[in-house]
Amino acid sequence: MDTLLKLRKLKINTSCFLLLFLFVACSDSNSVKEVSGVFEFNIVGEQIFNFDADNVTAKITLIGSGGGGGGGSSDNSGSSLPGGGGGGAGEVVIFNKVDFISNINYVASIGANGIGGVINSNGRNGENSAIKLDNNVLLFARAGEGGMIDVQSNAGGVGGKGFPNGENGQDSQGNDVGGDGGTGGDNQSGFGLGGSGGKGEGNSNEASIGTDGVVGYIKIEWSGIK
Repeated sequence: MDTLLKLRKLKINTSCFLLLFLFVACSDSNSVKEVSGVFEFNIVGEQIFNFDADNVTAKITLIGSGGGGGGGSSDNSGSSLPGGGGGGAGEVVIFNKVDFISNINYVASIGANGIGGVINSNGRNGENSAIKLDNNVLLFARAGEGGMIDVQSNAGGVGGKGFPNGENGQDSQGNDVGGDGGTGGDNQSGFGLGGSGGKGEGNSNEASIGTDGVVGYIKIEWSGIK
C-alpha cells in the first residue's frame, strides 16, 4: 500500500515539474521577439540614431556627396573658349553585417555637396558621408571632387576625380560657339552625382556657371531582438 502511494506521489510531482518546465519554456519564447527597421538620411549635417534592441546587425549603404562642376571660361572677347569639367561622383559603399550596441547614440554624417564654379572658377569638392561614434569615424564613403577650368589655354577643364570621374569640358571650338561643359560623374544611385561643367564663352553665347553636385545618402537596414 505504501509503495503504491509513493508511486502516485512521484507521478504527480513529475507531472507538476513537466507543466512548470513547459510554462517556463513558453514564457521565455514569448518574451523575446525579432525586431527590424530602416534609417535613411539625405540632409547635410549630423543626425543621431540608436537601437532599442539587442544583438543588432545591419546592412549600411553610404554615398559621398558629389563635386560641383567647373565654371565656363570667359574673357569677354567673344571668341570661342573652353567649357568647365564636370564634378566627380561620390563613392557608393555597402557594408554587410555590421554590429551595433544597444541604446548607444551613433551619428550619421552627410557632408556638403560641392558648389558649382562661377565663371572662370573651379567647382568645389564634395564632402564624405560617414557613421561616427564619439567623434570617431567608423565607416565612410568618399566624396567627389570639383570640376576644373583652365583659363590659361584653349583646353577644356579637367573633370573632377570621383566614382566615377566627371568628364572633361570641351575644348575651344575655334568658331562662334563656346565649348560645352563636361558631364558630371554618375554613380547610378541618384545620390552624390557630380555637377555639370559650365559652357565656355562664344561669339553667339555667354559663358555659364557649373552646376552643384548632389548631396550624399545613408541607409541603415537593421534587425535585432527585444
